[in-house]
Amino acid sequence: MVRFPRPVLLSLLALFLLFGCRTPGGELATPEPDTATTTPAAAPDFGPPVRASEPSDGMFAYTDPGQLPRLVVADGREHESTLPLEHTTVNAHVIGFVAQVRVHQRFHNDRKHPIEVTYTFPLPENSAVDDMRMVIGERTIESEVQTRERARQTYEEARRSGHTAALLEQERPNIFTQSVTNVAPGETIEVEISYLQTLTEDGGSYEFVFPMVVGPRFIPPGDVVSDAARITPPILGDGDRTGHDVSLEIRVETGAPISSFVAPTHSIVASSTASGFDARLRDAQTIPNRDFVLRWDAAAPTSTATMFLSQPDSRGAGHFALVVQPPALDLDRVVGRRELLFVVDRSGSMSGLPLALAKQTLRESLSRLRPVDTFDVIGFESGTERLFGSPRPANEHNLVLAERFIDSMEAGGGTMMAGAVEAALAPKLSPGVDRYVMFLTDGFIGNEQQIFTAAAELVVRARKAGGRARVFGVGIGSAPNRELIAGLSKAGDGAALYVGNREHPAAAVDGYFRFVDHLILDDLVADWGGLAVEEVFPARHVSLFASRSVVMLGRYRGERRTGTRLTATRPGGSGRIEIPVTLANSDHADRVLATLWARAKLAELGAATWDGDLDHEQARDAITRVGLDYRLVTAYTSFVAVDRSRVVGDGRPARVIQPVEVPEDVDAEMAGARSLPVGSSNSRDFTAVVEMAPSASRDAAGISLSGSTGAESHYTVDGANVSNPTYGTVGASIVQEFVQTSTDASLPNPIDGRAHWDPHATLRIKRLSVGRGVDERAIKRILEANAFKLEACYEQRGGAPGTTRALVRLDFDASGELIGFVTLDGSLATDLQACMTAVLVAARWGGLPGAEVSVTLELRVRM
Repeated sequence: MVRFPRPVLLSLLALFLLFGCRTPGGELATPEPDTATTTPAAAPDFGPPVRASEPSDGMFAYTDPGQLPRLVVADGREHESTLPLEHTTVNAHVIGFVAQVRVHQRFHNDRKHPIEVTYTFPLPENSAVDDMRMVIGERTIESEVQTRERARQTYEEARRSGHTAALLEQERPNIFTQSVTNVAPGETIEVEISYLQTLTEDGGSYEFVFPMVVGPRFIPPGDVVSDAARITPPILGDGDRTGHDVSLEIRVETGAPISSFVAPTHSIVASSTASGFDARLRDAQTIPNRDFVLRWDAAAPTSTATMFLSQPDSRGAGHFALVVQPPALDLDRVVGRRELLFVVDRSGSMSGLPLALAKQTLRESLSRLRPVDTFDVIGFESGTERLFGSPRPANEHNLVLAERFIDSMEAGGGTMMAGAVEAALAPKLSPGVDRYVMFLTDGFIGNEQQIFTAAAELVVRARKAGGRARVFGVGIGSAPNRELIAGLSKAGDGAALYVGNREHPAAAVDGYFRFVDHLILDDLVADWGGLAVEEVFPARHVSLFASRSVVMLGRYRGERRTGTRLTATRPGGSGRIEIPVTLANSDHADRVLATLWARAKLAELGAATWDGDLDHEQARDAITRVGLDYRLVTAYTSFVAVDRSRVVGDGRPARVIQPVEVPEDVDAEMAGARSLPVGSSNSRDFTAVVEMAPSASRDAAGISLSGSTGAESHYTVDGANVSNPTYGTVGASIVQEFVQTSTDASLPNPIDGRAHWDPHATLRIKRLSVGRGVDERAIKRILEANAFKLEACYEQRGGAPGTTRALVRLDFDASGELIGFVTLDGSLATDLQACMTAVLVAARWGGLPGAEVSVTLELRVRM
């Protein structure tokens, strides 16, 4: 790690927004950092020609372990040739917590006829891809943004006409497909892509990640993932490519020298600057088989809230960013009663080092539990297995059982994650207990949307029951599915954490416990004063944690006005405080703020489909409008560039699907990858290597060193399981023996090892409209506090499966009592309406003006 003096201040967006983005140019200084030097492997030889039956209409790639891939014509005319993608160059410029990145992909055709190349590659899950261009010699062809269908039609018309064209499509927020057609023989084409993203922050430490490879995805049986082929590119064999791979340069500017930086995944060459540092990969021909990760520390000494405001455009719309850093508060306040669940992916893709890292992360986490905490461990692959069945106290005896359970874990099977999500979040919370769930997985699945929906529904239900549940995704390995990890964490109101294959898990565990221990401010609310604000994201409940800033992105209409006020609730609900807001007008970065806002809106639209606020068609239309209006690649909008100045070939180019490398230390066959033919696969098990390393909970010999004492076994929590005398030893026997002596319906079924749950109702309050003098927020809080009782009415009084909508009016008298429950639109069964009326009559209402008043709202129930 390279260290410099700590900064006097942290510049967030000021330089970036006042002077705009620019890409670093020229050579970077190259002093030697404290990082290990990696010696490039010797170039392997070509193997003998190999033929395959598909694809029958073009070429395919093949490699044996230790051999370079090459192309073979399927009709028998064999010709050795390198793959079309020669090199990827990455230039990144970071100012504050915003990065502008340009990615250059160089394709070369060394054959004697035109080719078409299709390449699947990753970008950060929160990137806003805002430009693409194609460079052919001295010509630069700019792209157009079109609907996905229209862009594909434009591209195919160009291919048939013999015109060279490039098409960029989004398959997932972190997976993209680049297609280039009619690449002339002997010609080199460069495709340049640019994107903006906000960076991950953790207690003044920032992280920049450039993903380099799409990891193999497990696809559940059936047609759950209709576009499986587009997110599972062919995988090379065990041999690595050498030369012409990836080079990366980055300039980081924080407004002052930073305190330290480190690249845990790659060897870099770096130098300090007046405002930060420059860095580049030591090897300009790095193999793209693991994510590039760079971290630096730049903590501000005082708390700040800064609002960056752009000028309105020609249509009268402007954009802003409100950035809130954690204030200086007492971080040693009471943490509260915690229930901690740890969910571990044991599927085939976790074989070897990934599972070892997950186990070590779990051990580190268990070593930090307090005896008053309760916990459980859940393992999943094709099925779900629980250690205890329900949380037990973190005393010495239970921690020893957990150690044995962890030791018994082996990888195998598919990544069926939905059952584990429900097993961890569905059980009811005890009064006054907060539930925190850690999911440890590489995320190599294709049905992310199902997982996000389940997490969102279950966390909301926990809140309505009077408790709090947060979900933390922990991405394991060299190239985890960051879209799944980030999406699961967002849906679960938690934070995404990562443990790389070259990192110790302690840093991720530190981040997790900072979040669960130190909530600084809750319920942040902004009063925008005279600013006519239209949409602000995040639109949901906003909390400020000790280790990360809050960024609110918004759009406004009309004049640029000041007077924003920000208030929040102190931990424990001990009153609201006001946070001063500093205004920073930004006249030269309107495009930056607009792009960041549009990306935030896209993320919110995606989340709206998880929780049922929008159906698929509504979400598609809204996302398409944002993509076209703000010139962004989305699931429904694409970039296409066509060179119509010439004709190449007869419009029938040979097609090449560019394969990708196996992520470092991942067994592709165990992960269920769509592999190219390989002669053999030598999977190494790194579990023993990592697990013999000392940790806080065990020494190198595997002996438990946890600090629990015999006295801690006297702690009990809600009487749960304390009287059950049956304890297994390891693995399935623990679950099996406990199931046989328990009548708890939420425990796993001993037949198939999976949990089964009765259908439940989920109620949402929509279209709330209040009369003059009514506190809308107070009314909504009371309705949400009683939502679980209304759901019980629905479940017990004849509610039908599916979605029910009813527009109702609540009438209050001058004393604040509910005197009427009237259905205006839709229908509710008589018994159901009577039950709901009884619940709301018994509620303690507030926020009413002391006069007769009515409130209308839509009740939307799904079961």
